[in-house]
Amino acid sequence: MTEATKFEQWVKQYGVQNLVDALRKRGMEYAVTYSAVYQWLRGEHEPRPKKIRALADISAGAITVQDIHDHFQARAVVSPFSFSVCGPLCAFFLYLCSLRERLLPVRSGMRVGSEKMSVLALNIGVWLYALLA
Repeated sequence: MTEATKFEQWVKQYGVQNLVDALRKRGMEYAVTYSAVYQWLRGEHEPRPKKIRALADISAGAITVQDIHDHFQARAVVSPFSFSVCGPLCAFFLYLCSLRERLLPVRSGMRVGSEKMSVLALNIGVWLYALLA
């Protein structure tokens, strides 16, 4: 297990429920769910800059914006498995898409544009990364 960051220690001391309530009191643009805070703690998602500043304000000097950024730097972990599998799978899917573009006859509405196929391949890559990471 990794050592707790200053941000993580502060959130645990302040309390997730208290933090969610404090952000909600600041207005709807600051509202978050309990799940979002736990995702922040795990480093899965980083709050937007406006919320980062609000977190630093709520802490009343206990943590700084830099402490919050340091937390996400420390938690940023990429699974080597995801790159070893997803990259080649996406490349293979793009190759199949290019074959489809060349081999299928062009009829009205039959061929999907290559930019749409690229977006689809990217979405599949993101999905595979989420699944395998």
